[in-house]
Amino acid sequence: MYDTLYEDYSSNNCLSQKKPRITKKPIYGKVGFFAEAYSNGCVAYGDTYKLTDPAGEGKTDSFVSSLIIKFQSGGVKYRGKLNVDVGVEIGN
Repeated sequence: MYDTLYEDYSSNNCLSQKKPRITKKPIYGKVGFFAEAYSNGCVAYGDTYKLTDPAGEGKTDSFVSSLIIKFQSGGVKYRGKLNVDVGVEIGN
């Protein structure tokens, strides 16, 4: 199992709405999400990768995940998108 973790901040405050999704699926495995809460109220999101096809052993797999971010600052609403292109080297 492999994990990535990403968080985003605006002026040291947590962004209000986040929506993770997979935009390119891997060939040999399955991707999921996890969330990790911090004491300051922020939540970090990450991807999990689990090898499901033994034919991928010793190869490289990849996937792309996106995090849609919505927040408001000074009365103005913003929307952002973080794309994370992940390469996974699958060990023997």
